[in-house]
Amino acid sequence: MSSTPWPEDVRKKPLHVRWAGFYPDDCAHHLEGSALAHTDVSALNMLATDDGIRLLDWALACPAPEWTDTALAIVRLIHAGHSPEQAEEIAHRVPAYRAAPRAAVTTFAETMCAVWAHRTAADPLPHRAPLLAAAQAWAAHRGPAAA
Repeated sequence: MSSTPWPEDVRKKPLHVRWAGFYPDDCAHHLEGSALAHTDVSALNMLATDDGIRLLDWALACPAPEWTDTALAIVRLIHAGHSPEQAEEIAHRVPAYRAAPRAAVTTFAETMCAVWAHRTAADPLPHRAPLLAAAQAWAAHRGPAAA
C-alpha cells in the first residue's frame, strides 16, 4: 500500500495540513507526500482473511508520505509491548519506511506525541493515555528532530 499514489480526484486534506500546529512550521516538508495513507492503523480496522490482512474504515485516509502507515504502526507496536527498538526493526522491513529521511521520521514521532497529547486532553478516552505513552517512548528513542 505504501507505494500506491493518492487518487487525485479524491479531495482530502493532506496529512501535513491536517496536523498543522502540531509540528514546527519549518518541518511541514517532513510530512508532505502524495501516497495513499490510511492513517488509522489499529487492530479494530484490520480484518484477517485467507488472502492476508485487509484494512477497514478509510474515513481518515489522506495524502501523506508513503511511510506514514508504517510509522503509525510503530506506536501501536510499542503500545502492544514492543520496545521502540523492536518496533522500528519491524518497520524497517517496509522499503518505504527504510528509505524515509531520519529527520522526517523523527518529526513524525514528535508530532504523534503532540497529536496524542491533544486527543488525550480534549477527550480522555481510556485507550488514549497508553497510546500517548507509546508515542512519547518512540519520540524519546529517536531524539530531537533535525530540520
